[in-house]
Amino acid sequence: MNVRLPLVEPFARDHTYCTYCPKLCRDLCPVSTAQGRETTTPWGKMSLLHHAATGRPALGDQSPDVDPLAPSYAATFWACTGCMRCKTGCEHDNEVAAALGAGRAEAYTRGAAPASAVAFVARSAARLERSVSAANEVFGADALDPSAPVAFFPGCTAVVTAPEDARAGLFATKALCARKVGVEARGCCGLPWLFAGDHDGFVKAARTNATRLSRHELVVASDPGCAHAMRDIYRMHGIALRARVLHLTELAGAELARLRRTTPDGPVRYHDACHLGRGLGVYDAPRNVLARLTGRAPEEMPHARARAECTGGGGLLPITDPRTADDIAAERMRDHARAGAGTLVTGCPTARRRLERAGATAVDLAGWIARAL
Repeated sequence: MNVRLPLVEPFARDHTYCTYCPKLCRDLCPVSTAQGRETTTPWGKMSLLHHAATGRPALGDQSPDVDPLAPSYAATFWACTGCMRCKTGCEHDNEVAAALGAGRAEAYTRGAAPASAVAFVARSAARLERSVSAANEVFGADALDPSAPVAFFPGCTAVVTAPEDARAGLFATKALCARKVGVEARGCCGLPWLFAGDHDGFVKAARTNATRLSRHELVVASDPGCAHAMRDIYRMHGIALRARVLHLTELAGAELARLRRTTPDGPVRYHDACHLGRGLGVYDAPRNVLARLTGRAPEEMPHARARAECTGGGGLLPITDPRTADDIAAERMRDHARAGAGTLVTGCPTARRRLERAGATAVDLAGWIARAL
């Protein structure tokens, strides 16, 4: 069975190469590792996408008459956190996460998305309203200044689930910038819609957000997913954002001399968040900040930098497959314990939430930066 999938067409090379690859990245996917399933390896997911795009099956003796966009097959497109780790082991730099995202969008428009993803989109307006209301409580109406040259963008996750980190992020941004700083928390970066498969919803949210943020010269984000979306993913979708975008750790990394040293209680280990590391390529800045704060280089996870492992919080996985998301976070806790435990520091509010849920003593670097200023 073959149907035209225009959003998938730019990824023809990627899903074709993956389909005929000897599965060199099979051990790099957090989802398939947690599930122990061949179908959810990068090869398995991209092979199903290849079948959907070309009508040519590649998984065993699957019939060419099977509809690869039937809900039971299309669900594999959501078996991805968007962590991009598989790309680090790919000789061809295949864009697995982006290709599967396009597959999600095509499945969503055809009514083949998981019910949990559809329900998430249905709740999106209420979710955004809750986030804006929370931001007003956290920052106060006076902080929402569209005329400030610098905008602090806290992200929906932090203002709702970790308001103290959101406040700390604003304090740190103000202390590190020589110019007036306002808060932009009246909209979402759009990434949740993209993960859900609602391409139109993502484009609408992203365009609205880009128009609002383009009034500023610099946007400082404390959520690396938001920063990655605004700095790179918008551009992939033809959405222009004129303001420069930095993650908070990049700003702090350029102002190390202003950070006071602290005395941590026990070992401090750094976890590379997926969107901050593989997404934005930011590896040194948070380590330099931690070294400045503690007086020594942070301890490392067993796999770090480009090979760092996901906490299971991305790609809407906690909504579409909460058990697998929890299993991934639990494995990161075991990694941390085997490495010597201690305080686990990350630059991502979602990663911190997942690690805390799994039992870690986890800290968002935003709060530590604020305390050192």
